[in-house]
Amino acid sequence: MRTVVTGRMGKIVYAHLEPGEDLYQALMEVVETEDIKTGLVMDITGGLTEVRLSMPTHGYLRHKHVPGVIEMDGLSEVSGHGIIGRGMADWSFPFGGIENVKDKPYLHVHLSVTAQGVSHTGHLIDGCRVMGNPDEAPSHFTVVLAEVDGVNLEFHATEKTERYRHGLAYHKLTAEN
Repeated sequence: MRTVVTGRMGKIVYAHLEPGEDLYQALMEVVETEDIKTGLVMDITGGLTEVRLSMPTHGYLRHKHVPGVIEMDGLSEVSGHGIIGRGMADWSFPFGGIENVKDKPYLHVHLSVTAQGVSHTGHLIDGCRVMGNPDEAPSHFTVVLAEVDGVNLEFHATEKTERYRHGLAYHKLTAEN
């Protein structure tokens, strides 16, 4: 069943990240510091020196895929966007490097990465390092986040089953009271 909820843009937060920072952890810290309960990752723009993405790495079989992690070292340019909500369940998918914690911010960010003329798109996870040398110059890496008022986006997971050994992740979308 389709759910549609209308909200309003709240504050817009720009964050300039420092060389060597982990992109995922930095986003989590900004979301927590700015107390964003539901919102958008409107833009991620910059360069990375290390990349880790959760994505299908083993091909497709009858519309089912096995996620994995792709890792790259060296200079890459990135662009990304996503959603911000709240974790309502502890859930992890170890093969894909994804972990969500109950009562913590929930980030679902898609990141496109281009290195040496080859592009990949996947889910942002720990291990993406912002490019630059802090002794030489600051980074140009910038993210833009927006708070959305009037909407609750929650991350949930089903119970573990034989078919879904880690449970099945899903979003619950409701109007804010």
